[in-house]
Amino acid sequence: MNENERNPVFIHGGFRTSSTWLWSRFRRDIHFWCYYEIFNSVIPFVDFSNFTNFSPKAWNSRHPKSEPYYLEYLPLLPDSGRLSFFPVENQRGESFTPAGGISAPLDQVSNSYVAHLIDFARSDGKQPVLTCTGMLAKVAGLKSEFGGIHILLVRNLFSQWNSYSGQQRNGTSFFMIYLFDALRFARDDPFLLYLKELSRVDEFDSADEWSSRDRYDDAFCIFIAFHVYLLVNAARYCDIVIDCNRLASEPDGYRKETESMLTRLIGHHVDLSGARESIDCPQYMIANPARTRFEIERLARQACVESAASADEQQMVSSMLEDLWRKHEQFVLFGRAAFEQFDKARSDIGRLQRENEQLKQQQR
Repeated sequence: MNENERNPVFIHGGFRTSSTWLWSRFRRDIHFWCYYEIFNSVIPFVDFSNFTNFSPKAWNSRHPKSEPYYLEYLPLLPDSGRLSFFPVENQRGESFTPAGGISAPLDQVSNSYVAHLIDFARSDGKQPVLTCTGMLAKVAGLKSEFGGIHILLVRNLFSQWNSYSGQQRNGTSFFMIYLFDALRFARDDPFLLYLKELSRVDEFDSADEWSSRDRYDDAFCIFIAFHVYLLVNAARYCDIVIDCNRLASEPDGYRKETESMLTRLIGHHVDLSGARESIDCPQYMIANPARTRFEIERLARQACVESAASADEQQMVSSMLEDLWRKHEQFVLFGRAAFEQFDKARSDIGRLQRENEQLKQQQR
């Protein structure tokens, strides 16, 4: 293994940004040992008897077909038992922001855990690849402690939100809950603490209540500001930023260019063909786009000020917001009629339920 191949590869990206797809592309290559979601709270519960339960087919993931997610962790487990050196949280989301803020080192337990994963992969002659959607606030600490190659994966923010909200509509609130909890436990960072106060997460009992229909626009604004801020800061420490939308829409140009850059950075070719862009149906339409756009632009400017964004970083933010609203306009054009039917169906179901209840009352 040459020095280039000894470099650990970190894949950073928020939830629903195709990070599992990118991880799966590395996993196909025998040169890599690919750890999935290294800070996922389920890892301490994975063992030899249940690891097959954690796979893309176990839920409506829209993930590519693959072996169970945590297969690479099995050799690290004792003969009977579970991973003992995982940095367990008392409450999910409490360590999303490192103590000291997003530019601070990670705690010693987390560093020891990551080092253990890296060392094991190297001992087997593999290049370690570590991914997690919970690392966006940890990029600086990981880069400082482990060096390595850091990849930032981004997706159109409106499409990403629709995926969060679409999963929630289908009964999977995990992603909205994670955002809710990350805000509840925000610490040691002025802008994240500001978003915590602005979002009023402490006033709600659940993420579903916090992002209900009458608060939907507000939750969307917080989601965008949260990710804009973290992406600007993460990009500073990453060696390459990959736009998953462009991978899907520009397979001949952008994809080949990105593959070449990865080869130079990592030492191996990673095949990025087959990227697809999906459209998710969210819970609701944005009720007041003009007001929402004004608030997002205000929060984005503040995020740039708090992070002392350079001119290039400010341009990055402007491009993300322009792309967001362009995608929103396309969605409204094709989605409004469908939502009118959804709303009518909801109203009809509610009316039928009320009528059914009245009939039950009359028969008593």
